[in-house]
Amino acid sequence: MLLLLAMVTVACAQTSTLDVTRATTRDAGAGEQALGLDPSSDPGEAAQVGAGGSSQAGSSSGSGSAGAGIAAPGAQASDPTIEGPVKIGVMSTLSGGQKFVGEPPYRIALAYAERLNAEGGINGRRLEILGYDVCTNCPDEGLAQAKKAVERDNVFALANTFVVNASLDQVVPYLNDKGVPMVQGSSGSQSRKPELSPYNFSVGLTVPGRAAIGADYAKAYLAKKGRPPKVALLYFTDALTSYIADEQREALKRVGLEIVDEEAVSYDATMTNQSSQVVKMRAAGAEMVIGSHGVLCAFNMQAADQADWQAPYLCTIMYDPFTTTIAGHSALTNRDVFADTEGYATQDMNSPGMQDYLALMRDYYPDGDVGLVTLYSYLGMRLIEEGVRSMGANVTRAGLARYLEGLQHYDAGGLTAPFTLGPKDHGSINGAHIVKLNPDGTFQRMTSDWVYPAPIHNLPGPVR
Repeated sequence: MLLLLAMVTVACAQTSTLDVTRATTRDAGAGEQALGLDPSSDPGEAAQVGAGGSSQAGSSSGSGSAGAGIAAPGAQASDPTIEGPVKIGVMSTLSGGQKFVGEPPYRIALAYAERLNAEGGINGRRLEILGYDVCTNCPDEGLAQAKKAVERDNVFALANTFVVNASLDQVVPYLNDKGVPMVQGSSGSQSRKPELSPYNFSVGLTVPGRAAIGADYAKAYLAKKGRPPKVALLYFTDALTSYIADEQREALKRVGLEIVDEEAVSYDATMTNQSSQVVKMRAAGAEMVIGSHGVLCAFNMQAADQADWQAPYLCTIMYDPFTTTIAGHSALTNRDVFADTEGYATQDMNSPGMQDYLALMRDYYPDGDVGLVTLYSYLGMRLIEEGVRSMGANVTRAGLARYLEGLQHYDAGGLTAPFTLGPKDHGSINGAHIVKLNPDGTFQRMTSDWVYPAPIHNLPGPVR
């Protein structure tokens, strides 16, 4: 289960709604070897992940299969067949200071719809995208916008709402009551429940999985570098990242890494100045910083750079160029910085799913960044398309939820590590890659194949 919370919440963005943005055109303005640590190589060196890729028209069904005959989760007394275009609502931060994070999920939805409609839509139906502006941590606003989407605009589903997860605690029970699916979005209060809610799906690397994979890699990295097994743990105080930190703490202990300092940072504007945290981590003798969120790590690296402390970092929720945007080129120049890929492939992996994603970015969103935010958003749209397509003329909301719950050994054409969903699991991926962040915002893949938690972590699913 991935609950990718709001990337930044320094301040609530202005609350004017894009009311309603009906668009299907682009917005023109807007083991050591298993871990990639070959004993003959430097852990900080790997092949460059390139940008671009050949086009694969359309977005055909991903690898794996969907089950049949599953009872509709949370089925309403009446679940009418949708007539006319398929309306998808995207709730995200579309204005103000956090627009740079909130706009890409919306733009990906527009791009996906434009391409799909140019090819004839889904079984002849057009896909219509409606945007709703919600600040990153405004629960009342989130609920108000969800009600507009459902009651006024009759959206079929919500998609790619993960940037405003902190605003969705009231939205999730509302959508469940109305029987409206949400794909690639969740809420902080759901962070410890892989089943999420009957109509909520958020496909990504599990929290215990990311903690375990990160701990395994950190141990191997420090051993290869000949450094003492001492780390600092850096995390936000909100519900989700505190949960991630809890899992990281236990995983680090299991692999024998000593946590010499912990720094809990408020999820507000104070995160931008972490000089005092860096002083304490350095004084405690930390040889590496383990972080629960990429934005937090980026600001911490900025402070470390100013203090001339070149400790390496390994953080989750950081597989995206936003890290370089925040931290700056200098902060990443003289240190190793690693992240997990949240269960997703890297650009150099020549799979049909990755090539289709890259083609969409190149042809319909050329000014967008290739990375976690757009990958996650692409998969959200793809899952909705495939679910609607599978229903033929009888398109219902419960049918979409039923389709998603029936996915087995699915990988979106090689875009993700294979995963299986069901009534008790609405989004778990168990495998990932480790990447190194370069100062120019690109990534180097450090692992030759999907990596899974070591047996010592005793987690379900494949193990390394």
